[in-house]
Amino acid sequence: MKTFEEKWTAWVDGQLSGRELSEFEASLPDKGAAEAEKAGALKLGELLKRELSARTLKNEEFFSHQLRESIAGLHETAGEQAREV
Repeated sequence: MKTFEEKWTAWVDGQLSGRELSEFEASLPDKGAAEAEKAGALKLGELLKRELSARTLKNEEFFSHQLRESIAGLHETAGEQAREV
């Protein structure tokens, strides 16, 4: 049996249907408030997807990123070797 939180998440995501949907909605003490919270959660999700999506790197940016990562790794290795001496 699913917990309330699992059912809530499925409801917000639009994954409940039929009997399960009607039973869940009937169990809500204040359906209007729940609908408002659902709308807010969906709006927040869209905002986060839009604002926090990773941007695609161009070839030269990717190459530069790879070089910086390699150089940082070399500096860490050199620092560890210097401490051992």
